[in-house]
Amino acid sequence: MSESKAFYDTVANRHRLFYRDWPAFVKQEGSWLDDLLRPRGARSVLDCTCGIGTQALALALLGYEVSASDLSDENLALAQRGADEYGVAVAWHRGDVRALDQVSLAGPFDAVLSLGNSLSHLLTETDVQTALRQMVDQTQPGGLVLVGQRDWEAIAAERPRFQFRHEHLDTPAPGQRTVLWDLWSYDDPLVTFEVFFSQGGPEGWETEVFPLRYRMWRRREVMEMMEEAGLSGVREVPCDWEVRLAGNRLR
Repeated sequence: MSESKAFYDTVANRHRLFYRDWPAFVKQEGSWLDDLLRPRGARSVLDCTCGIGTQALALALLGYEVSASDLSDENLALAQRGADEYGVAVAWHRGDVRALDQVSLAGPFDAVLSLGNSLSHLLTETDVQTALRQMVDQTQPGGLVLVGQRDWEAIAAERPRFQFRHEHLDTPAPGQRTVLWDLWSYDDPLVTFEVFFSQGGPEGWETEVFPLRYRMWRRREVMEMMEEAGLSGVREVPCDWEVRLAGNRLR
């Protein structure tokens, strides 16, 4: 996790560029999560790997009581900036998803989330199991735990080497462009993303590269660990942009 913390501390101020249109994605996430949570009567939510606050802000905008935690101070600073921009209140905390019991959280919560491929930063079963148990401990009996990750089965089968992410025009200044793209290398079950930020303008291009490792956790592996952590009814929830797995804390 120290490797991923260093990555996000470094790129936090450019993190919104990972999205084609970050405000639109905040709205999209809010709609998806609201459709899942509101029928279950959920009102209090913990986003325990909140990053720059995409899901936490989306839920706060819809009136949920939101707490959020992340390892990266830079991520949390940008998340607070987003809260100021949107005029919402979120209780931000610095914390490790494997040690939520060491964070002063106001739980237990109706729902606990870890989306955006966050748990894939954990490279061992022990770390994932620890994180899931900590998430369950922060959840009300009968409450929902939701985990999101890339479709690692498809990636492992296809083994792409290159991914174009986005091109942003007039960014970071008028007349400039920023292009994000990746090179991927495989050491099963691990994969390393080398994330390229290329900025171009009248005087040419400059490129920075930041490596980031993930473990390609299969659905069944994560679902079994969720069950072992004390969740029942573990299932995949349909989502167009991420594999999302949900379970309910045993009553």
